[in-house]
Amino acid sequence: MMKALYLSDTDARRAAISRLLEQKDIAFERVDNVTTALRTLMTSRFELIISELRLKDLDAYDLIKLMRKFNLNQPVIVLDDETNDLERALVQNEGGFDLVNSKDLENLSTAIEEVLILA
Repeated sequence: MMKALYLSDTDARRAAISRLLEQKDIAFERVDNVTTALRTLMTSRFELIISELRLKDLDAYDLIKLMRKFNLNQPVIVLDDETNDLERALVQNEGGFDLVNSKDLENLSTAIEEVLILA
């Protein structure tokens, strides 16, 4: 069973995304900030990271940079309410797997399936 770390500091889409992960039979742990995420990643094994772009302490770009600094190479799917090609390219350039509109669960599901294929 795949295990994911889900970073979310808002309730806006949390329930829908949690249901999607459960439907895909993906165990997940939710944290609400980058600092806790890094601590969790250093002590537990996860195959996938899903993170909101904007978080209260740091953002998903900071998460990806810090993960790479600590040799944590799990794929990171970044969620945001507004997505565009430039922002997607920036996420991928930083080492993220993809940027997905958090309102579009079908695209999130597709991105997760792509990670599962590559795993």
